[in-house]
Amino acid sequence: MKSVFKTIMLTYPPLVLMVVFSLLLSVNQGIAHRGHHQHHDLEIDNLRTQKTIAVFDTKQRLLSNINNNFNRITEISSPEVIKSKADSYLNQNKARFGIENFSTDVRMERISKSPAGSHLIYQEIVEGIPVYDARIVVSVNRNGEVSFVSGNFRSGLTLRDKQAQIQSLEAIELARAYLNVSGELRGDQKTELMVFDSKDKGPLLTYRVEIPCSSPFGDWEVFVDAANGDIVHVKNLIVYKSGTDGTGMIWAPDPLTMAGVYYGQGEEDDEYVDNNDNDHPSLNDQRISVTLKDLYTDDDGKYVLEGPYVKLTNRDSPFDEFPIISDSGLFNYSRADQEFEAVMVYYHIDASYRRLLELGFFENDMVEEGLLEFEADPHGLNGLDNSYYSKMCNYCAFGEGGVDDAEDAAVIRHEYAHAIQYNISEVSDDPKGETFSLLEGCADYWAASYKRRVNSFGWNHVFLWDAGIGSEGDTTFWAGRRCDLDWRWSKEDSAQYAGTHSWGQIWSSALMRIWGNLGAYVTDQLFIASHYYWGMHPDFEMAAQTFIQADLDINGGLNLPVIIQWFDFHGLIDLREYQPQITHDPISDVELIDDHYVINCRIVPSDSLKASLDTTNLWLIWGLDSSFTDSSLLMAGTGEHVFTTEIPDLTEPSSINYYFYARDSLDLFSTDPFDAPQNYYSFYAGPDILPPPPLNLEITNSIRVIDLNWQEVISGKYVSYNIYRSEDGIKFSIADSTPSSSHTDTTVILGEKYYYYVTTVFNQWESNPSDTVNAVVDAIISVVKDDKLPSTYQLKQNFPNPFNPQTEIGYDLPERSNVTLEVYNMLGQKIKTLVNEPQSAGYYQIIWDGRTDMGNLVGSGVYFYRIQANNFSKVRKMILVR
Repeated sequence: MKSVFKTIMLTYPPLVLMVVFSLLLSVNQGIAHRGHHQHHDLEIDNLRTQKTIAVFDTKQRLLSNINNNFNRITEISSPEVIKSKADSYLNQNKARFGIENFSTDVRMERISKSPAGSHLIYQEIVEGIPVYDARIVVSVNRNGEVSFVSGNFRSGLTLRDKQAQIQSLEAIELARAYLNVSGELRGDQKTELMVFDSKDKGPLLTYRVEIPCSSPFGDWEVFVDAANGDIVHVKNLIVYKSGTDGTGMIWAPDPLTMAGVYYGQGEEDDEYVDNNDNDHPSLNDQRISVTLKDLYTDDDGKYVLEGPYVKLTNRDSPFDEFPIISDSGLFNYSRADQEFEAVMVYYHIDASYRRLLELGFFENDMVEEGLLEFEADPHGLNGLDNSYYSKMCNYCAFGEGGVDDAEDAAVIRHEYAHAIQYNISEVSDDPKGETFSLLEGCADYWAASYKRRVNSFGWNHVFLWDAGIGSEGDTTFWAGRRCDLDWRWSKEDSAQYAGTHSWGQIWSSALMRIWGNLGAYVTDQLFIASHYYWGMHPDFEMAAQTFIQADLDINGGLNLPVIIQWFDFHGLIDLREYQPQITHDPISDVELIDDHYVINCRIVPSDSLKASLDTTNLWLIWGLDSSFTDSSLLMAGTGEHVFTTEIPDLTEPSSINYYFYARDSLDLFSTDPFDAPQNYYSFYAGPDILPPPPLNLEITNSIRVIDLNWQEVISGKYVSYNIYRSEDGIKFSIADSTPSSSHTDTTVILGEKYYYYVTTVFNQWESNPSDTVNAVVDAIISVVKDDKLPSTYQLKQNFPNPFNPQTEIGYDLPERSNVTLEVYNMLGQKIKTLVNEPQSAGYYQIIWDGRTDMGNLVGSGVYFYRIQANNFSKVRKMILVR
């Protein structure tokens, strides 16, 4: 609470001061010891769990418009026609969604529009009364087709008591008494009759009471039984930004990103640190001049920070005096001024809304009223280190602990993203479990996308300034979050993602990878559009499906190859469900014939997308022995989905290697085998006199050299072995020949990956290849023989340093340890794992030559190497010059 008491002392007489201080103290006591999820003693969860209506699963999705003529669609815009289409679909499929009587059990509440089409929200009703947590979203694309359905529906509800026995005002008083409400309210109290599906009592006629209060702090949703006044269900619906705080004036997005430094860096110790919100030239120098659009004036004609899309408000303590000036060009404040955060909040929320307009939303008068003159408090929560979005009151407030929250544009845009979510989607008021994690990941994405658009430095750290993130990834104020992780979601383990900010990083990371390929505009548009399809409890899997559907409806699936690739990478979908499915019965060895060799396969388009096969891109890729030099177009054969082609006749015995490739109208492709050409089909054409290939080929050593070993199947005077080597797993050539059953390849390069197979040679005949093996050539890790073992753990400075391209790293282990030694770049991204195994006590050295696992030489610059051995951990810096 920075300047609150000083302002009060100068403004009010002593008697008023006593009252004000008393009120402030009561508000402070009501807030300071409470935060999100800290009211479990008041909350009651009595809502019967209802299975979410699934989006159209991958085998049943209705999508007849996905073809190469997508851009020639005729857009259906009449609300009456759209409603008729959706009504007809729901009525025809009512059994599927648990609707008994369409005319009496549901009513259409509203229609939202997005670039993907129209989204109709249907509310379940019983005896004309809305059912809590029971709505269905029907999405109709621009071609007038139902493309997606999601939501919740509580089938078969009947009310025992159909008339309320208590009044709405009595329900409010009962709710207030339960919560022990004290102090001023933060907004209006509201009541509504609703059917509540109770776990223990079944359907009840209740009053849903909304109380946005200061003590106990929260947006309280209380369900009161309308028959007897019992408290049935209680939830705090405040949406917080866990652990973040910030103020700002105009930084875009924050001083660290703009200066290209991490927290604490600079020539002076306090140059790029918070320093209790004090001014510093280096921080103030990062401010830029921006246009504050469409400012309103007050009754005296003076300019205020209020416009069509955002309005500053003083809903929370501490007390604010917002700038009121005569010249609209003078909203210029230094970083330490409280007004600086006010300008930051106005600018970044206003710019966020205008970004929605740029993306094509809210056109043709289809505005979202809740996002017009949206209220925001730049200094709230009595100065606590937190921020939140209030759904009941529809506003954001930003705390001041650590770095002031409103100083970091990522925090402002993160909280405003929650306002976008609740104003345009049908997500439940109580987004528990995986839905909560998804919403946090979405808000992180909205912040990260903006950051990366304006400056790529440190974009992977969502709250660089607010968390106080250092150059080694350490944080000053709280843990922060990232959006470049390689975490994977799985249905089996999804319970662990429930209700955490942390696991939202799965979703934000997936979207930022898509962003890296498609750019900000496309990804942002699909991100916002996907919200319109959501039901009440979306999870990661549904979010991925709705994102895919948005691209289908907006772009005809143009971007699906990229989207599906990254969703598969993060485990959000199974890539194989979206590709053409190829099946084939491998060909057995055959005699050499004077005719073509016929090869058949079956190719079925993906059930997920209903995309047609591109018949000009169905291929058999083949070649003789170790190469793939030819291709043959697959043509429709006899039977459904059967395709066939021919390989010309051969003049001499040969091994024929082959695989299949198929592409569809959305440019999604697949191969068979799925990891071709590393794996492929093979058959031998010729007389049955080939020697057998070697068995059990293995690599027994890959340190500085590659040692191969295999099992002989035949032996004798005329038997030898050809060793084939490849650097890409595709093109092999003979590396050497040997009469023995082992071989050492000394012509390898440290850090490169090599593939090998071996053939048996008997007289002039050569066998088919053995299995293929591969390995990356490692550095030598040696234990220095010494009479005395080390007494302590040590990680030694590399030598030479700087280096090009190789350097030696030494470390000591006083006891047997589980050792991990890894190399990281300046962004904290892992470049190489040098050691990951248990090791005995001793002295060790390892050579790193600056190559990644892919064999590419990394760029010049500063790198860090880190050892973890049992409980010992140490990091050192090294410099690579090229």
